[in-house]
Formats: sequence, structure tokens, C-alpha cells
Amino acid sequence: MKKILLILTVGLFITSCESDNIADTIDPNNFPTATFSLANPSDAGATIAEDSDGVVVNVMTDKPVNNGTSFGGEQVGGTAIEGEDFEIKATAIAAFGTSGTVSIVPINNPFPKTDRTVVVEVGPDVEFVESLLNPNTQLPFTVSFTITDVNPSTGVNVGFAWDEDAAADLDLVTLNEAGANVSGGALATGENPEIGIAVANTRPDGDYFVNVDLFDIEGTPIDFNFGISKPNGEVVEFSGTFDPNNLGQYTEQDGTYRLVKINKVGTTYTITQLF
Repeated sequence: MKKILLILTVGLFITSCESDNIADTIDPNNFPTATFSLANPSDAGATIAEDSDGVVVNVMTDKPVNNGTSFGGEQVGGTAIEGEDFEIKATAIAAFGTSGTVSIVPINNPFPKTDRTVVVEVGPDVEFVESLLNPNTQLPFTVSFTITDVNPSTGVNVGFAWDEDAAADLDLVTLNEAGANVSGGALATGENPEIGIAVANTRPDGDYFVNVDLFDIEGTPIDFNFGISKPNGEVVEFSGTFDPNNLGQYTEQDGTYRLVKINKVGTTYTITQLF
């Protein structure tokens, strides 16, 4: 009986010692290391047209990932607005994969705008994914570039937007000094925003006026924005508030009210706000 007890005691001691010597098999240094690079290195800090495919970031790991791993981006600076001026398309690297791409794509919007800057940090979509990467992974990867408009070269292109919550239906019309309508139906669409050619290059030299027609409006002041592009690509922007309770501050012309003056001399245009 004593011999049996002794053998059991020794066996338990040996088992206990072996358990204490088992190494931790989950070592983060064995996880994949992710690296990031621009598919087109010249995109770094570049000016990119809004109708382009945008900036593509290659995501590579030095060994296959064990689990599906997602990467995306977050805007951290710049004057552009995500969802309005650009969008970020994330990527998912499937289990046992090693590569993917994150794209930052401009949104081609016909409303004229000045150049907008974009600063995006690319990295794991969620914190959990970061915990599956080797600590040597350099995060985040920062991408910076500028979006520039693509506008018609056939004349002065006008965008006019107003508070979408306002109880108003506004139309734009371009009149010459004599009061003739030179924009036709290009601007009076009833849409918000109104976008169209206000003065075509084929028009004679002279002064033209972009006027607002109060098609349907209540007595509440309305905030609005102008974006106006010239044929040479230059864009100017104005913001203001139209007050229907104080129409005397505006120049009335054939039942409409002047907001912008466009002076045309050949292919040279001078834009002046009148409010």
C-alpha cells in the first residue's frame, strides 16, 4: 500500500512540473505583418480630377492571414466632405489571403466647387483586426491629395443650391442688360440645386445677370450657395441669405432679382456678386 501511494505522488509531481514548462503558443510576433503602398506613387499629394478612379492603396501581408481581415480608412483632415466629395471603399482579405486594396474615390458632382483637400488614414477597419497583426506593422498609412472639378468649357456653368428645408421653389434665369433671357431653360428646372450654363461662349460680349425667380416662396429668409465655373476651369463660390421681406435691397429686373453679374469679353469672364 505504501509503495502504491509513493508512485502516485511522484507521478503527480512530474505532471505538475511539465505543465509549468509549457510555452505560450499565441505569440503576436508570429502574426502577419501588413504593409501599405500607393498603387500609383505619383498620387501622393497630387491633384486628382473628380471624374478619376481616385487613389488606390495596396495592402499586403508577408504571410497568409488566419482569419478574414478587413482594412479601410478614416478622414482625419482636409476640406473635402466624405460622402459628398469622395468615398472610401474598404477591402477584406479572406482567410489565407495576403493582399487587398483600399480605394479613395472622388464623387463626380456637377455642382461647381473649388479644389478640396483630402487626408485619410488607412488601416484595420476595427481594433480587433489590429490585434491580429504583427506589432511591427506600421500604422496608420496616411494618404493626402486634392480633388479638382471637371466643368464644361462651353461657357459659364452655374450651380445654385438653397436650404432644402426651406418652404421655397426658386428658379434661376440669366438676362442680358435689355432683359432678354439668354439661358433658356438651362437653369429654370425647378430642381435644388439648379445647375446649368448661364452664359455660353457663343454669346456676344457684355454684361449678363444671374437672377432668382421667386416661383414659390414664404416670408422666411433662405440661405443659399453659388458655385460658378469659368471655361478655363476657374471656380468661384458665394454664400448668402435671400430675404423676401426686404426685396428693396436687390435690383429687380422683369420680376426677378439680380444676384450675380457676369461680364464677358471674348473668352474672359469676370464674376461679381450683387448681394
